Amino acid sequence: MSAGEDPSVVAQAVLEAATAEKPRLRYPVGKRAGLLAHLRRYLPESVFDGALRKQFGLDPAGGSRAPVA
Repeated sequence: MSAGEDPSVVAQAVLEAATAEKPRLRYPVGKRAGLLAHLRRYLPESVFDGALRKQFGLDPAGGSRAPVA
């Protein structure tokens, strides 16, 4: 798998998250992570979810979703 980030970069982010006094909710790692965060922020949820489902070969209809409480 050559498409992912170098494992040492990911390990550094995990270490930072595990030892942070006030950990953040997300620790984006890699060049694509920032782009993905922007897309998630500005695209409608259905478009973003559809793109992820297509990327990972999942059911395009979304299947069943658990109700949101």
